Amino acid sequence: MLRDQIYVSFDLLAGLPPSVANSVGEQVIAGLILVIRKNRSIVRFHISFIPLQRHSNDVVRHSSQTEWSLVFALIRSAIPNPEAARMSFDLIASMAADGPDQIVTADNFLGLVTILDEFVTIAGAAMQDRPNKGRRTEPLTTTK
Repeated sequence: MLRDQIYVSFDLLAGLPPSVANSVGEQVIAGLILVIRKNRSIVRFHISFIPLQRHSNDVVRHSSQTEWSLVFALIRSAIPNPEAARMSFDLIASMAADGPDQIVTADNFLGLVTILDEFVTIAGAAMQDRPNKGRRTEPLTTTK
């Protein structure tokens, strides 16, 4: 029940108009980080009972691509806000980090790579638009 309410909330927040999402991006990402830290199972596993053998009630853990899509949509909506983007990148980096808290699975790997690609694309575009103030324009090697 709580899990469903959280994902409905994620969906609503990810669908905010860009101007609204930009103005509340930091708070949204801070909330997402808090949810993930306090309820790791929200993004780690979805538990279902699937009989692997007849008359068996084995627990199978899997995460849903739909649920991951909602998490990534929420992160994507906050990228235009510089502080929210920094927080989002830190969150993605911690999700992808190796160790006992790692939550990279087949269900979220492509989403992680895609969102990281978006960060790189946006950062590259920002660097191209930035004036070259204070940068040396002379060649690295000079001839004497």
